[in-house]
Amino acid sequence: MRAFIRQHWPVLLLLLTMVGIATCPSEWQQTLRYDVDAIAHGEVWRLWTANLVHTNWAHVLLNSVGLLVIWTVFHEQVTPSGCWLLFIAIVAPIHLFLLYLFVPELKWYVGLSGVLHGWLAAAAIMDIRARYWVGYLLFAALLGKLSWEYIYGASEQVKALIHAEVATQAHISGALVGAIVSLLWPRCWCGHCRGESK
Repeated sequence: MRAFIRQHWPVLLLLLTMVGIATCPSEWQQTLRYDVDAIAHGEVWRLWTANLVHTNWAHVLLNSVGLLVIWTVFHEQVTPSGCWLLFIAIVAPIHLFLLYLFVPELKWYVGLSGVLHGWLAAAAIMDIRARYWVGYLLFAALLGKLSWEYIYGASEQVKALIHAEVATQAHISGALVGAIVSLLWPRCWCGHCRGESK
């Protein structure tokens, strides 16, 4: 059990945090979500915490399933500490900062999907760097998904399920930041480079 926790603590911590925040009163959650006006007044913590807040339990479940699937498939590509740094300290705030700078019409945002798209982009680039052909397929699939959402918008079923518009701009910004960061990623934090990959 100790070895399991040591290997998977980033995803366990993320899941516990998301569930914990979802049980908090809505007024508390309002202070954590991405809000353009609040950030302009110095509440910069929202660039991190907005990724952990969700509109409802269905939204929590969707992002949790996505997190578990991605972690199960790709967790060997980075060390646990490297994973935490990549997605919480880097991708989470930077992709929302991009939205703040370049998509001012997006007034509020919550959810982990931007970070998850960043993780997928990073996983694809890391596979490509390690000369795994599956990385090219993953990158092409992600690019196709983002292009479809940009042209046609998100699924109406998902909108109805989470009771909100899907911020496809966050998917794009997350994927962009994840791809860029993974290109600069230190080899000592890459599972492929350590010979630990699948």
